[in-house]
Amino acid sequence: MADEMINSYVALDLETTGIGARHEKITEIGMVKVIDGETTDTYHTMVNPHREIPKRIVELTGITDDMVKDALGIEEILDEVLAFTEDLPLLGHQIIFDYGFLVQAAVNQKRKFEKYGVDTLKLCRYLMPGEEKTVTLLLTAAAFSVYDEKQHAFAEKMGSYEIEVGSSSRDIRLRREVIRA
Repeated sequence: MADEMINSYVALDLETTGIGARHEKITEIGMVKVIDGETTDTYHTMVNPHREIPKRIVELTGITDDMVKDALGIEEILDEVLAFTEDLPLLGHQIIFDYGFLVQAAVNQKRKFEKYGVDTLKLCRYLMPGEEKTVTLLLTAAAFSVYDEKQHAFAEKMGSYEIEVGSSSRDIRLRREVIRA
């Protein structure tokens, strides 16, 4: 399984009220389901964190309290979020961060959520030597021509990103990693 090429996955991108899944909350979820290299479904929702979004997070993400005030809380949508991921691995930039928030949401509801994952940050550090210390999501998106002004909209571009990486001149095999919070 470690050398198996992954062409079916769920690209995941979350926005949160801060760092640390135990104390912070999810404010936005974006997912793209890719099956056999083709985008088959997307999922997007704002999430009410039931707390004020810190000013520094508003500046970073552009997500305001007004944008989430009428949204459902994670406890109300967790079932549909987990169902969307099916038995597919998760793909994301520093995926352990986003994964940790979903695991914490599941734990808070006495549920279990375990997935394999592909970390595009690790992949980009391999594909972009010399940029190891500065490989941000926006830099990566620009390098692979999938730039979007709003960082929190990147999950919708992950299907295209995978195709661009897959068609690069390097033969890259994405390795499955068990991700645990």
